[in-house]
Amino acid sequence: MDGDGQQSIIVTGRARAPSNDPIEAVNRASFNMVQAADQAFVGPVADGYRKAVPRPMRSGIRNLLRNLQEPVNFVNYLLQIKPGKAAETAGRFALNSTAGVAGLVDVASKPPFKLPRRVNGFGNTLGYYGVRPGAYLYLPLIGPTTVRDLSGRMLDLAVLPVAVGAPFNDPAFVVPTTTIRLLDERAEAGVRAREVHERSEDPFSTVREEYLRRRAREIDALRGKTSAVYTEPAGDNARIEDVSQYKLPAPRGQNSADSDPSWTASRFSEGETSVEQGDPAPSTKSSDAPSDCASEGAGQGTADHRGANHAS
Repeated sequence: MDGDGQQSIIVTGRARAPSNDPIEAVNRASFNMVQAADQAFVGPVADGYRKAVPRPMRSGIRNLLRNLQEPVNFVNYLLQIKPGKAAETAGRFALNSTAGVAGLVDVASKPPFKLPRRVNGFGNTLGYYGVRPGAYLYLPLIGPTTVRDLSGRMLDLAVLPVAVGAPFNDPAFVVPTTTIRLLDERAEAGVRAREVHERSEDPFSTVREEYLRRRAREIDALRGKTSAVYTEPAGDNARIEDVSQYKLPAPRGQNSADSDPSWTASRFSEGETSVEQGDPAPSTKSSDAPSDCASEGAGQGTADHRGANHAS
């Protein structure tokens, strides 16, 4: 009762989970658990790896592991009916597997070949043919994903064990290579991970919205609806040319217009998916965009592959 003798009524309630994240509470708990483990163990180990292993050696290991994924990229470009990009991917794999010493050196991306590395997968193919992303998930070891992308990832991981067999179906090979890949990704993403926590009031939501928005734009690019391209330069780190749609919230006390636009959440994905504009896809309604986007890529600025348009 207040000073005027009138009774005050306070109504409380639990906020409803976003439609694209119906199990937000579970995902938040998973996110917090992963962050705690990262601060206590994974982060220090990754920093130690980065300091102990020379950059050229880390780059070589990274190139080798990425080269092993080129057959998956190739298969998915064929499924998306993009023979030009499939041929370029096959050319990259052949060049790097031979002249690049089993993929340790990415000679295909250098002159005179200049074949960019384009990451593809079954998650992209499912989205290309209109499969909706489904619920958002945040999982240990995988990070942000969706039901569709997780299903695609499982198919990606099955390609080499089923098609080739040994050593890709041998735990003695799979466990150490996966561990090294995850450790290397964490070492490369260390600064960016800290940026999220420093710049965002709600790191969980920031990672989620960046991931969902990026995946929506990537699927739009595959369908030829935008000119967006996610690709990796010859160096170690991926970058996105146009990041106007990917700004993080400004640090506390700083005007949002002054916030640094150079950081994106591109590393918070399972495998740094890179796609390029291609042939128009079958007529399907866009459905990947997060709740604040009307459709995939609708009205959004897109990244540019330095003006290059490769064969579709």
